[in-house]
Amino acid sequence: MKNKSWNELYKNDILRNGGYQTYYDKKIKYRSKFIRKIMKYAENKKVLEAGCGTGVISIYLSLHNFSSYAVDYNQEMLNLVSTIASSVGSTIPNLIKEDIFQLHKRFEKNEIDVTYSIGVYEHYDDKNIKKLLKSQLKISKYVFIGVPTKYFNDNEKLYGNERFLEIKYWRQLISSVDCEIVEEFSCYNDNLLRRIKKYKKWFKPAPIYVFVVKKL
Repeated sequence: MKNKSWNELYKNDILRNGGYQTYYDKKIKYRSKFIRKIMKYAENKKVLEAGCGTGVISIYLSLHNFSSYAVDYNQEMLNLVSTIASSVGSTIPNLIKEDIFQLHKRFEKNEIDVTYSIGVYEHYDDKNIKKLLKSQLKISKYVFIGVPTKYFNDNEKLYGNERFLEIKYWRQLISSVDCEIVEEFSCYNDNLLRRIKKYKKWFKPAPIYVFVVKKL
């Protein structure tokens, strides 16, 4: 595992992108499809980001009149979410310091329209992935699971313990829980020109693959 904390990794990424505003704008641009899908499924506009990191999606949805919860066990990350929200002129999402495996103890059954995450599930083994999904399904009508694919090589791990699994493996693993995958889609982290330049990855899957899940 790499030595840097999540807080350090994200702050370095923000600096590389030219500051809070440009970082936020870039992330929202490349997560626009993901956001549109959340809006489609969140009929009552109540959404929760589990393992929020910098929380840019939570911030965006909060700005657009969603009841948006950003949950992370790391207080430094929640502080960073608050700083980014203030820097881009947004309302601050509802920040909650909580273990994401314990969400079913914090919220009522089906209280949340959509619980979502990108870059969280791949840090756990199969047993804990199932446990995490079961907890989120208790409180949510839908769960969005965004994971990195085999697009990435092992030397591209951000934190060190990521599992870059085949899409079919994720599908089987998710389906082993008492749930139904209602939609699947992919997202990119770069514009078309940059993707073209990465010719060695032309025949690989999109970097982020998303499963939309609901209870049976």
